[in-house]
Amino acid sequence: MLKFFVKLVLVFFLINSCTHKSIKNSETEYKKLTTQIDTIFQNYIDKNYINSDFLKYFDKVEVDCNQVNEILHKVHDADQKARMTGEGDMYKIDSINQIKVISIFANCNTNNLDEYSIRATFLMLQHANDNDLKAYFYKFIKKNIPSNYELAMYIDSFLMTAKKPQMFGTRLDNYNKLYKVQDRENLNKRRKIMGMKPVEDYLKSRGVE
Repeated sequence: MLKFFVKLVLVFFLINSCTHKSIKNSETEYKKLTTQIDTIFQNYIDKNYINSDFLKYFDKVEVDCNQVNEILHKVHDADQKARMTGEGDMYKIDSINQIKVISIFANCNTNNLDEYSIRATFLMLQHANDNDLKAYFYKFIKKNIPSNYELAMYIDSFLMTAKKPQMFGTRLDNYNKLYKVQDRENLNKRRKIMGMKPVEDYLKSRGVE
């Protein structure tokens, strides 16, 4: 009986040790990957001299800082309506939304944005063709977006706009094919680190052969 108990304890110890090691390795890989991403954005910011006065160069409208979340909720709804129904000029709507979001961040306290408002900001940036803007807002998005998948989309959008290979395979080109990917051999490894399914499954769900 004692031998059985000793064996049981040993097995439990080995399983726990392996699990702990696996978790630790995953955390290390995630930290290494996010550090690589941080460097991409920081190098871009340094190269383009984006500083704290950056937003002053964009067009703005007057906004009521007491209605920040309400304004951003409307930004979110306008974005989704344009894309889901095809109603209205999508590019014009994107431009209007961009001006509203920039006006809020330039003039108001944004420490109390709710989840809906954060997503509105994310959508505006996803659909912006200005990489300076995406780089400037990167820290806000990284800190506030709860999904690693959405963060991966943001990074791939940034790289695609810069005409560079994407990292996580979330973007398709104009021919509905996977946009070029850096280090394709390790693509699924990076996706796994971010908690994403293999790219083959993702492409299948999008109807891409």
